Amino acid sequence: MTTRLAALALVALVALAAGCSTVTVTPSGLGIHPAARPDGCTIEFIRTRPPERPYDELASLHWSGTMKDAAAAQEDLRARACALGADAAIVTRDYIPYTQNASGVMTITVIRYRAVPAAPAAQPAAAQPAAAPAAPGGA
Repeated sequence: MTTRLAALALVALVALAAGCSTVTVTPSGLGIHPAARPDGCTIEFIRTRPPERPYDELASLHWSGTMKDAAAAQEDLRARACALGADAAIVTRDYIPYTQNASGVMTITVIRYRAVPAAPAAQPAAAQPAAAPAAPGGA
């Protein structure tokens, strides 16, 4: 639990240092709270297809800010997803840039892939009984 709090504190500090942006977290309500992943972890951002593996939703993350750079918005979201223990992010609203009249926005749903059960081990072939020796004379 202490590691998770430290990771969340680090994410908050990075967000403050990065400029004027916020990430709002709305938990899924499923009660799934995996351990935080390491800083700089890889998060797959899924935009055009559903995930190919079974998964559980952890939370919805909504980014808003004044940065005019989609990569910076995605980096803020990736850092928060790592802190939440996510494996991937389903993009539900892709980056819309900041304008004079409105903040930029991006929304994702962070997910954790379910463990895939191991395939059952192959059973060894049953031993065949040895053939009886042939009687002399072919009878």
